[in-house]
Amino acid sequence: MFQQFIRYAIVGAVNTGLDFGMYIGLTRGFTFWREHYLLANALVFAVVVTWSFFWNKHWTFKNSEPKHKTQYAKFVLATLGGIAITEGVLFVGVDWLGMHDILSKVIAGPLVIAWNFSAYRFWAFASPTTSL
Repeated sequence: MFQQFIRYAIVGAVNTGLDFGMYIGLTRGFTFWREHYLLANALVFAVVVTWSFFWNKHWTFKNSEPKHKTQYAKFVLATLGGIAITEGVLFVGVDWLGMHDILSKVIAGPLVIAWNFSAYRFWAFASPTTSL
């Protein structure tokens, strides 16, 4: 499980780079997206989640089961839990506490990492031999 988590962390680091790069590009490059930062965050999520599914399925969890559509649906649902955490922390941080949006995304990170890894391992890519 440790090696699996390391692979998950590597994929996650690349995901984070894509996520922040695209988010910053949109919100700092276009007035519309800066004003609609939650929508920008959701759009970036939609792009990054498919890339993340491929690498987590084939490299992190080394899952070769052919049920791609079912796993993708579970992966997206699990990841929606992660985006709900991020969106909630962004909203509370920016709108309630007056924090910078990037700082709010950074704060959400560890919560999302723990949620997503657990949901992917024990649900989206679970096999009969997956255990705690």
